[in-house]
Amino acid sequence: MVFPSGNTFRIVNSTGSGATIVDRRASAVSGGTLYALTCSTNNITLVIDGTIEGTSPLDDIIRLSGDHVTVKGSGKIINTSGEFLDTNSPDLLVQWRPSNLVLLGDNCLVMGLTIEDQATVGVYDQGNNNKIESCIFVGGPTAHGSGTVQFGVQQTVSGQVRYGGTVSNCTFKRSSGNGACYSGVFSVCIDAVINGCTFDDLFEHGVYLNNTGNNVTGCTFRNIQTASAVQAFNGVNAVANTFIGCSFGSISVQRPNNTVISSNSIIDSGLSAIAIRKGTSDLASEVYRNLVISGNTITFSGSQQAIDVVMEAVLEHVNISNNTVYSTSSEGTFGPARIDAISGGVGRYLNFSNNIINGSEIYGLYLRGFENSTVRGNTFIDVSKGGAIDAAVILFNCDGVVFDSNTVKAVLNTNRILYATGADGNSNVTASNNNGIDLVGTTGDICTIDVSANMSKYGNGRNSAGTKGIFQPVNVTGATINTGAATSVRLGGLVAITPANNTAEFIQAGAEQIRVTAIADGSFTWATASGSPIGVPNAIYMYEIIQ
Repeated sequence: MVFPSGNTFRIVNSTGSGATIVDRRASAVSGGTLYALTCSTNNITLVIDGTIEGTSPLDDIIRLSGDHVTVKGSGKIINTSGEFLDTNSPDLLVQWRPSNLVLLGDNCLVMGLTIEDQATVGVYDQGNNNKIESCIFVGGPTAHGSGTVQFGVQQTVSGQVRYGGTVSNCTFKRSSGNGACYSGVFSVCIDAVINGCTFDDLFEHGVYLNNTGNNVTGCTFRNIQTASAVQAFNGVNAVANTFIGCSFGSISVQRPNNTVISSNSIIDSGLSAIAIRKGTSDLASEVYRNLVISGNTITFSGSQQAIDVVMEAVLEHVNISNNTVYSTSSEGTFGPARIDAISGGVGRYLNFSNNIINGSEIYGLYLRGFENSTVRGNTFIDVSKGGAIDAAVILFNCDGVVFDSNTVKAVLNTNRILYATGADGNSNVTASNNNGIDLVGTTGDICTIDVSANMSKYGNGRNSAGTKGIFQPVNVTGATINTGAATSVRLGGLVAITPANNTAEFIQAGAEQIRVTAIADGSFTWATASGSPIGVPNAIYMYEIIQ
């Protein structure tokens, strides 16, 4: 069946008088004439190189029920009625779902067409393993109404499970008259694939998914306006996508079982770039497993969190690693570059490693309610610039957390790189081999805890302002500083170190260990709080604190 180019085929519904919508629809349904162009044959090809127009918003323009059907060409299927229906409307007369093209069969292919100004749905895919490739979806209503049903592609059928729908290399965009879909793809398929598509300037979601095994890969989302660009309700694999200026967040996942979010580029998310939640009606005893957030680059200027995991349930086996977060804004209650791995219920087996967090108003990581977890090898730069709790990392009511080999550089309001707190306390926390460089504060413990708990601390270092890197220490023996093998000594009280420029830097020794390093020839004074000199070697020294 061929509709050649250069021709327009106008389909006019003449059933009923048209004066009363409900009568028109009822008589059309009862007479079997509602659908203007129908075909139930298997294994056919429909070529559309011209334009097919539907003039009634109540009609599906083309409805195909056969299996292995191909619809292709360079043509257009367009609703020219100028009316757009809302299936969530309280007006029962317009609770209808007319589409430009409906697929009822399985293993069908739609390729190369332009689908324009759908009354409700552009392509309504109700079959299994159907493919929609290289199509353009353009136009729709010019304003966002009360409902959520205005889709480019819908993959679902009421009360039945569908499998394997694919939407690839398609474009979803506004028309010259400023019309757009609410959402580009709405899918309830199992194992749906959305690949290589572009979603521009839509009213709600780019992609909305509500089943398991779904994949969103290699897509671009720009200026998605009133909802998260990708919304998934039963886990998702979101890999190698680009998000630009999506004002209500980029990726939002509920029930994050077997979820992988990796290698995405996210620029200027208005809200959280990546948000993870439990199901709305799920109990706190619900267990979710296997969440990976890895290798993403987030340039963030929003008012919430770069990565925001708030479960209020049980979350196990979480890997957040190799992400780079750069903040371009100083706004936000929690800091725009915060990695927020929280479990209001309980979290277990978190690996938070090798992330780079550059810029945050309060802290780089806030971790609550996690057990048997590791925070290792991360770099926090210019964090905690103005927050009430000043530290790079906050542990809240955690148990068995290892905080190891992390580096904190540049500005902090105080000198703390780790702060463990919480009404229920933290226990079995290990802070080891961490390094603070150019911290604003030079007093106090760089790894602190404010509720009685067990924190084991060793090998943590702080370098004085203006210096970089870990120094190699010289020998400290009794009251005299000598060169020689590296050792350390415990001191009490307030100690002043006066370099050659006579600008004193103070450190609170207490139970901390102090290492001293010779950096040049010259004079040096090391004194207790009372001013009594301990030793006067022939060298200039800088310091780091070892806990």
